[in-house]
Amino acid sequence: MTLSQPSPDLAVTPRFAPRFSLRSLLIVPFVLQTLGTVGLVGFLSFRNGQAAVQDMATQLREESSLRVQEHLEQYLGHPMAAVQSNAAAANLGQLSLEDTANTRAFLLQQTRIFPTLDGVYLGDETGRFLCICAASKGEAVEKIVTSVPERQVYSLTPQGERDELLEQHRYDPRQRPWYQKSGGRSQAVWSDVYTFTDGELGITAAASFDGGDWLGRGVAGVDLRLDQINRFLQQIEISPNSEIFIAEQSGELIGSSIESEEDADRFALEDVNERHRAIESENALVQATAMHLQDAFGELASIQGSQQSDFTHGSDRHFVQVLPYRNAQGLDWRIVVVVPEADFMGRIHDNTRTTLQLCLLALVGSTLFGLLLSQAMSRSIERTSRAAVAVAGGNFDQRLAGSYIREVELLARSFNRMGQRLSQSFAALEEANETLEQRVKDRTAELRKEHDRAEKLLLNILPRKIADQLKRDGNPIARSFDEATILFADIVGFTPLASQHSPTVLVEVLNRLFCEFDNLAEKHRLEKIKTIGDAYMVAAGLPEERDDHALAIADMAMDMLRVLEDFTHDLGQPLQIRIGINTGKVVAGVIGKKKFIYDLWGDSVNIASRMESSGEPGQIQVSQATYFLLREHGYALEQRGQVEVKGKGLMMTYWLRAKEPAPLVSAFA
Repeated sequence: MTLSQPSPDLAVTPRFAPRFSLRSLLIVPFVLQTLGTVGLVGFLSFRNGQAAVQDMATQLREESSLRVQEHLEQYLGHPMAAVQSNAAAANLGQLSLEDTANTRAFLLQQTRIFPTLDGVYLGDETGRFLCICAASKGEAVEKIVTSVPERQVYSLTPQGERDELLEQHRYDPRQRPWYQKSGGRSQAVWSDVYTFTDGELGITAAASFDGGDWLGRGVAGVDLRLDQINRFLQQIEISPNSEIFIAEQSGELIGSSIESEEDADRFALEDVNERHRAIESENALVQATAMHLQDAFGELASIQGSQQSDFTHGSDRHFVQVLPYRNAQGLDWRIVVVVPEADFMGRIHDNTRTTLQLCLLALVGSTLFGLLLSQAMSRSIERTSRAAVAVAGGNFDQRLAGSYIREVELLARSFNRMGQRLSQSFAALEEANETLEQRVKDRTAELRKEHDRAEKLLLNILPRKIADQLKRDGNPIARSFDEATILFADIVGFTPLASQHSPTVLVEVLNRLFCEFDNLAEKHRLEKIKTIGDAYMVAAGLPEERDDHALAIADMAMDMLRVLEDFTHDLGQPLQIRIGINTGKVVAGVIGKKKFIYDLWGDSVNIASRMESSGEPGQIQVSQATYFLLREHGYALEQRGQVEVKGKGLMMTYWLRAKEPAPLVSAFA
C-alpha cells in the first residue's frame, strides 16, 4: 500500500516554537484544573453555606413574624368581636342595665364561650355599671354599680345567680380610661396596655352604644390578659437561641418568647405603675436587639413597614426582622424576631471541612490516575497527531494521508468523510435558512392578522382605554366618576312573549333590536355597559369624562323610542319599552381575572334601574338630578310627581317628552 503525500498545511509548525511533551500537556492542566476545582468547590461550599443560612434565617424570620401576626389577629379578634356584638345588642335594646338579670346571664355566657376574656361589662352615662369577671378557679363574679359611686362585688353560682356579697368600694365607670377613650367614638377602640392589680399586662376593648331615650348612651368593654401572647411566642421554634418579642412604639414590652420565669417577670413588675422597655430587659439578646434598632431606626414608631437587618452581639452575627402590627381599632405594635447566625453555621463549618478533605483526596487520586493514563495514551497519540492538525485547520476539502496504523488510518478516513459531509451540510444549511426565513415571514403575517382580530374582539368587550390599561399591568381596574348618566331600557311584556315563541325567534328579534341600539350608542358616543336578558344598559361620561353626558343619554333615549316605532318583527304584536335615566356618582371598572366585563357600581346605578322599573311603557322617566341638567337645554320635561322607589322612599321624577323648548307642565296641575 502506497502512502499519499501529506498536505503542505501539515508542515506549518514554526521552527522556534516551544516544544512540550504530550504527557506534560495532559498532566499539568489536569492537575491545575483539579486544584482550581477543589479550591473553588471549597470556597463556594462555604459561601453557599453562608447564603443558605441567610436565606433560611430570612425565611424563618418572615414565617415566624407572620405566625405571630396571625395569632395576634385571632387572639385580639375574639374580644373585639365580643365587645362590638355587645354594643350592637345594647343599641337594639337586647342588653340593658335596666334588666341586669338577663344582661348578667348573657355576659356570663360570653366569658364561657371566650375563656381568654378576663371581664365583660357595660357602663352608661348615669354611672351604672355591670361586669362579669372570670375568676382564677373557674368561678365568676359580678361587679355592679346601681347608684354611683358604690360598687358591690358578688360571687356567682354556676347557674349565674348571685351567691354572696364579697366586697363594696367606690367606683365610677365614667372616670375610667376605657370609658373616656371610647365615649362618643363611632367605632370600637383598644385602650392603652396597662397592668392589672395582680401585676399581669392587660388591655381593654371598648365600644360606645346609644340605646335611645329609654336606655341612654354608654360603653361596652372587654378586658383581655396578654399573658397568653408569651406562651404562644415560646412555642414558636426557630433555633435554639433565637428570640421573639413584641413592643409598643414607645419600646415598652408586650410579650416575649423568654422562657425564664425571672426574665418573663420583667414584663409584669411588682410596681403596677411602671413597665420596662425592651432596651432595659435583663435578657441580653433582647436588650442588644433593642439597642441595635434604636441605633438603626431611632424610635420604633419610625418603622412603618417590614424591615430586616443584622448586627453583631458579642462575637456572633444576628439577623433581625421587625414587622409592624396595626389594626383599625388603634393598636400599633412591633413584632421583632432575632436569629443568631451561630445556630446554623456550626453544621455548615463541619460540612465545609468534610468537603475540603474529600476534594483533597480526590485530587491525589485523580493526579495519580492521570499520570498512568497519559503515559499509556501519549505513545499512540504522538504517531497520529500530525494528521489531526490538518483537520483542525478548518479546510473541509483537506484530505489526510493514510497510515499503516489501523487506528490512525480509521481516524484519517473519518476526518476526511467528516470534512466532506460538513461542506454538504453547510450548503444545505444555507438553503434551509432561506426557507426558514420565508416561513417566519409568512407566520409573522398570520400572527399579525390574528392579533388584529383579537384586538377587535377585545375592543368590542371593553373600552379602548380600559383594554390598554388592562394589557399593561393586568391588575383590577376601578375608577370613581363624580358625575355620569346611566340609562336602563327594558322590553315590556317580553316574558309572556317568551312562552309563546321559540327561543330562536326571540333571540333573532332581540339581536336585531339591540344592534339598532348599539348603532345609536356609537352615534351618540356612549359606552354600552351590558345587556341582561331583554334589558339594555348604556352610560355617558365614562370612561372618558364629558360635560354633555346627560344630553347625550336623553338623545339616545328618544332615538330608542323612534327606532322601536319603526321596528318590525315576527312576534305578532308591537313591542314597547320602559326607559329610566339617572345622573350621579358611580364607580366603573373591570374586576376579576376571567371573562372581563366593564361594569358600573353605586347608588346612582340602582336609582337608574328603579327609574326604569317604576316607569310606564313607551315613556322615559328621569330622576330629579337628570332633570336639573336637561331643563336648561331645550328638552320638554313633564313632572310626574313623587314615586315610591325601593330602598330610597318617595322621589320626585319627570317624563322626558321632546327636545323642543316647552314650559314645564305639572301632571298634578
